[in-house]
Amino acid sequence: MIKKKIFFGIFVLYFLVLIIAFSFAQNAIIVIPSLDSLINSRIFNSSNQSTEPISCYPEFPSDPTVIFRVDDIQANTYQDIRFKIMDDILERNMSLVAAVIPKNLESDTELKRYLIRNRVNPNFEIALHGLQHLPEEFKNFTFEEAYAALNEGLSKIYENTGIKPVTFIPPSNEYSQGTIEALNELDFQIISAKKDEYFLNGGIFHIGKTTETYDFANSRFLSANEVIDACLASLDSKKLCMVTIHPQDYLDENDDLDKDKYNEFIKILDQISNLNVKFKAPIDFLSCYE
Repeated sequence: MIKKKIFFGIFVLYFLVLIIAFSFAQNAIIVIPSLDSLINSRIFNSSNQSTEPISCYPEFPSDPTVIFRVDDIQANTYQDIRFKIMDDILERNMSLVAAVIPKNLESDTELKRYLIRNRVNPNFEIALHGLQHLPEEFKNFTFEEAYAALNEGLSKIYENTGIKPVTFIPPSNEYSQGTIEALNELDFQIISAKKDEYFLNGGIFHIGKTTETYDFANSRFLSANEVIDACLASLDSKKLCMVTIHPQDYLDENDDLDKDKYNEFIKILDQISNLNVKFKAPIDFLSCYE
């Protein structure tokens, strides 16, 4: 009888421990790594990481440089075309920054696997692209509003990819001064937004788009020649060209691949690959020292 009571007591205790552990896991706080740990894993050799504090600051490129910015990478949307665009860039040994929308990211296993697989690729960067991706989402945010939205977006990206972005790409390329202040507070280093922005202000490096494959303001698809001409002009004047791409730029009215339009994208890649330029993601503009 005593043995039965002891056994029953042990069983109840074990069951309570399981309940407490499960409850703790459900309410656990996600701790996002510091900038130091991020930069260690992204820039320094991971087998020789230091625990010393790291200071980073952006540098303007000394060589002609091209960045491909692929916007609207989001859950359960644009399916195969989003991967096709990024793969065609990476297969040419070019760099890109994937502007990831955190909304519902946890629901798209295929996208999470793709981002996790490529996060160690030196030509691949994951950036935060808003939170809900509403039009002009960050345009009028106060510091407090921007901080809350950015912090939630960071948590979602980190939970699902293990990466803490240092580049922010606001929806509609619009942002407030409160957003800049919140970016500083959360250790962001770079914002990529309005056309031709190219300056350092308040600790944040602004690298705006140079050109795009679709002009949303005028609802017009841009040919390869138009994109290349804009890129060449910018390379001549500031040694930098950022080409912004959206997966939906290359879909027809039925959301199928528009082969003629996509051929224009391949022309852009092939012509730029023949230029005497370097390919970088925004994070590659950071110089970091212990």
